[in-house]
Amino acid sequence: MKGKGISVPGPSLLKQVSICGSSPVTEALKRHSEILRREYLSLAESSYRPAAVLDAEGTVVRCNELFARVLGLEEGGAAGKNFFHFLDEEERDSFNASFRELCQRAGYSLLASFRLLCGADLAFNAAALLRNMADHPEIGGIVLEILDISGCARAKRTLDEINRLFCRLGPDPGENFGTIACAVRELFEADSCCYFRWEKDRFQVYPSPGIPLGDARVGAGGRFLALRLLRRGAEEPLYIAGLSAREELLQDPVARTLGARTFYGQPVTHAGKTSGALCLYHKNLRLYTRDEKDSLNLLARFISLEEAHRQHEMSLRDLIDVVSHELRHPISIIIGYAHTLKSHRDRLDQSTLEEILERIENGAKRLEHTVSEILEVSKLEKGMSAVRKEEVDLPSVLERAVEEMRAKGVKNPLYVKADKGLPPVSADREKIFKVLIILLDNAAKYSPEGSPIEVHAQVHADEVVVSVMDRGPGIPVEDRLLVFEKFYQVEEAMHHSLPGIGLGLYLAREIVQVHEGRIWCTERKGGGSVFRFALPI
Repeated sequence: MKGKGISVPGPSLLKQVSICGSSPVTEALKRHSEILRREYLSLAESSYRPAAVLDAEGTVVRCNELFARVLGLEEGGAAGKNFFHFLDEEERDSFNASFRELCQRAGYSLLASFRLLCGADLAFNAAALLRNMADHPEIGGIVLEILDISGCARAKRTLDEINRLFCRLGPDPGENFGTIACAVRELFEADSCCYFRWEKDRFQVYPSPGIPLGDARVGAGGRFLALRLLRRGAEEPLYIAGLSAREELLQDPVARTLGARTFYGQPVTHAGKTSGALCLYHKNLRLYTRDEKDSLNLLARFISLEEAHRQHEMSLRDLIDVVSHELRHPISIIIGYAHTLKSHRDRLDQSTLEEILERIENGAKRLEHTVSEILEVSKLEKGMSAVRKEEVDLPSVLERAVEEMRAKGVKNPLYVKADKGLPPVSADREKIFKVLIILLDNAAKYSPEGSPIEVHAQVHADEVVVSVMDRGPGIPVEDRLLVFEKFYQVEEAMHHSLPGIGLGLYLAREIVQVHEGRIWCTERKGGGSVFRFALPI
């Protein structure tokens, strides 16, 4: 068989192949070559690789949008430009020699590596697959396809660095956030990297070293670009080039301090919500490859594990703080009155004795209620609280809950209203009763004495919606989702004036969600709050 073989004419030419002959193998290769030609013809906008057709002088005849974008040009701006001008000056002669030889051999291919310049501020190592199709009636030139091979090496280095980063992390999530920000800055050659997050109502910044934020950490939270991700609950990254040309974007304290031109923000999600944002700043123009975006997404998922660790730690601290505060009061009452009985029993009249015993009983009931809530939440979270569903007539459960509240001595008028013909729901009767008691307790706790508390049950589409309405002080908008979090209270835990450890509404939410329902809080017209939960029919 007669063929042209393989040659290596220059240092930047890796492989050069031509196919000829008439054997079955070469015929199959020719068909494959024809398929490749048809693929090159398209140069489709949807192509995931930058592609162009060059003439014998290296001038771009036509190209796809990705090709222009990689070269840092506007769409259509690459046509008529010479490709050699985008090569590193030291490599032009070597590439030119290989290119000239390719132009003289129709049907030949070459794979060449070089450093590609994309504007004054950006360059990357690339490989170009070139094919001489000058004899093709529809192409008539050199087809060029650019591959970013620097991304392969960078991806391996990134994974190695991430593995080393894991080994450096310690038990304190707060310190780990700062360590991760510092490592990401070095890994992606950023001028600064910060991790931004919400903790309850506080905006926190964990910056890499070298950026003096001053009081921006607290006072200027509204100016950080990270808030665009956090406030809208973004799940996709935010990439902004040309920061220096837009004054409103430079209000970001980090961008302003650096004089940054490029911003990349990777959202961090935890428990179905955007809890943080890992943000990189560059003084120069910076493009991100697909591999780099994947690596940042991987880091974001890892940070979400740290967020879970942080939340677990905070829950334990809250449990200790809130429970110790909540238990101390009834324990003090019981001990105090027990001491009074022990020391002065013979001098106390009957009415005083009954009052003391009643207060001891109330203190013991409060202790029992607190311990019962903690155990109920623990069982529910461990999946040990069985749900026994049956056909439940909601109006009867509403009436029972209201009677329970009256028996507990609630002084507010209680009213129940249910739509006629309310359909039964499939639910655990006792657990739904528990939800109602929690919501009614909450309404009674915050309602002025004598103000009415109303319970309504209505059908909406394919749900039954139960509403508990009070005339209390209401709940600020920013707290309406947070009140269902574990241990959260509108008043500070150590200074709240009313009993409770902040588990009731959390427990109500968990029970409703187990029933595939939903629970929420809204403002009541005329003042007060409305807590609603919906169960599927």
